[in-house]
Amino acid sequence: MPYVLEGFPIDEIDELAWRESNVRKPVYHIHRWFARRVGSTFRALLLGTFLKDDPM
Repeated sequence: MPYVLEGFPIDEIDELAWRESNVRKPVYHIHRWFARRVGSTFRALLLGTFLKDDPM
């Protein structure tokens, strides 16, 4: 069974995503994209989907 279905650390991922989204952006990131999302959330979901056991 994939790790994402058993014991995915939602609170830790949420904290990491919050910190990543509130970082001061350089000048070239001033333009706002539509549906801009935090990359750490998707990376964690992909890893959790393909890992079989607890990665920690």
